[in-house]
Amino acid sequence: MTTHRAQRNNNTLKVLDVLRKCNRCTISEIADYSRLSRLTVVKILEKLGRQEIVEPDGKAPGRIEGGRKPRLYHFHPLARYGLGILIGERSVCGRLVDLNIETVAEFRKTIDLEAKVDELLAAIDELLSTLVGNRSIARGSILGVGVGSQGVTDFERGIVLTSPHNPGWGSRLPLRDIVQQRLGTTMPVYVDNAVRFRTLAETTAGLLRNVQNAHVIHCAEGLIGGNILNSTIYRGVHNFAGSIGHMKVNVNDQEQCDCGGFGCFEMQVMPRRVMARVKSLRGKFPESSLVSGTDSRPDLSSFFSAAQAGDPLARAVMDETIEWFAIAIHNLILMFDPEMVVIQGSYARAGEYFLTALRERVGKISLINVPYQPAIECSTLDDEEAGTLGAASYVLLHAFE
Repeated sequence: MTTHRAQRNNNTLKVLDVLRKCNRCTISEIADYSRLSRLTVVKILEKLGRQEIVEPDGKAPGRIEGGRKPRLYHFHPLARYGLGILIGERSVCGRLVDLNIETVAEFRKTIDLEAKVDELLAAIDELLSTLVGNRSIARGSILGVGVGSQGVTDFERGIVLTSPHNPGWGSRLPLRDIVQQRLGTTMPVYVDNAVRFRTLAETTAGLLRNVQNAHVIHCAEGLIGGNILNSTIYRGVHNFAGSIGHMKVNVNDQEQCDCGGFGCFEMQVMPRRVMARVKSLRGKFPESSLVSGTDSRPDLSSFFSAAQAGDPLARAVMDETIEWFAIAIHNLILMFDPEMVVIQGSYARAGEYFLTALRERVGKISLINVPYQPAIECSTLDDEEAGTLGAASYVLLHAFE
């Protein structure tokens, strides 16, 4: 059920969307394009005017309304900003965007995988100083901060309950309070699992801009999913929605996952496990470039290139990997009925062979008698770009509640 605050925010976003496209508009034009009443548009323009986001800008030429030329309103995208922060396994990244969701400044700092909280705080301080302080941007012009983190997060309280990829943090890290203290203001700070912001970025700058229901699979050092249901991020009752890395896809697997279980999707396709599989099969494919050629110590990139080129060892391991992806996507189709599945992370760069074969395999095992299959695509966004852009976008999408 849509609340009054949410509806008011949505109406403001509709007005801003019209202003972004035409830059200078009359009240009637905004009302027509946004499908809002003139009275609603007037109230929103008054509010945006007080924030210096919109200002009157002369009279429109031509058409006369009631004997007077209608007033034009001008949009100032640099009047306010959204700040997105991504805390990865080995880095802290930031992005400052304007009201057009255009990047104003970026930041990246490497941190140690075992970094303690003090090192994390120092990196956040440097980020804020670089993106805000050094650019002489008033703290009051920042509408809020989105912070994407690894691990299980409590979105309502802004706490990282546990982060298996950042063990130095301990448990129940009050990340929202930490960032707010460092900002020295009461501006909104939103803390969520990074995949949800990466998923949102696909709706603003990626493959999901006109898609209402979709699932994102992000695989790097771990695997997790993001859900868009009816154009809204879905977190689940306990913020566990999207934990598809622990979906059971291989009942015969003997290697235990970090979650304590066996046969998890994450374990079958994570890069280190795939490269170990390449190494274990070298004896069966002596002609492979991954055995005796220049790629005798291959990394994931050379594995992808070899599979694309038709290398027999790479194809054998890639086909196994595709099978696990296909089973997982079949399960997602049954659970969520998405319009599109977007693959982010390491496998977004796997190449055309991976994507084509995956589509074909999903088609053969999922809903065989039903003429339906969601689009399956690899993301065009860089991981860090998606995380920071999505976090900043979330701020702008909720700034007027």
